[in-house]
Amino acid sequence: RDLAGRFLPPVVAVASVVTIWWSLYLIYPRLLPSPMNTLHEAVRLVSDGTFFFHMFQSLRCVFVGAVIAMFFSIGVGIYMGTVAMGERFFQPLVVLGLTIPGLMWALIAVMLFGINEFSPYFAVTVTIFPMLVINIWAGVKSLDKELIDMSRVFQFTKWMKISQVILPQLVPNIFAATRYGLGLAWKVVVVVEMFGTSNGVGYQVMKSYQVF
Repeated sequence: RDLAGRFLPPVVAVASVVTIWWSLYLIYPRLLPSPMNTLHEAVRLVSDGTFFFHMFQSLRCVFVGAVIAMFFSIGVGIYMGTVAMGERFFQPLVVLGLTIPGLMWALIAVMLFGINEFSPYFAVTVTIFPMLVINIWAGVKSLDKELIDMSRVFQFTKWMKISQVILPQLVPNIFAATRYGLGLAWKVVVVVEMFGTSNGVGYQVMKSYQVF
């Protein structure tokens, strides 16, 4: 019963989507391809290696941009949470960055750097950077003050305080920020590839659209 309660709802959810999809195909065949045709095409893309090549290119851009953004956001978030002047300096910039959609950064990246691998790296980094900073900054604000005071009493160096007191408490915030950041990075990479790359999932989508 426990296994049924755990696995049955997802199976029913997927089956309902496929049922609606098939019904739309039967009512209006020109609107959507059938699920079976889609499955056959997916098998072809996997078997001839097309899927793996373009998926690897997209995931590479996602992870490189996310790692760069995470590296800088951890430093900025900790600085904002521990230094009042840093908070006043970076807060308006972070809020401004949050208001700019990822689509705009994708277009700006293509306009600035053209069709090359640097465009998706730049777009991913600047899009998810403010969101990561906000999460880490909030995590620093909620740190255990007694541990901070203890580190002062024991005369920890700045690096010891960051590595042994702050970062261990920030692990949940970092993981949560990474999860949301990777999801947003994937969307941005696909958009950039549609406009300004010669490979990747977004490129394949635009190519298929252009040839109908």
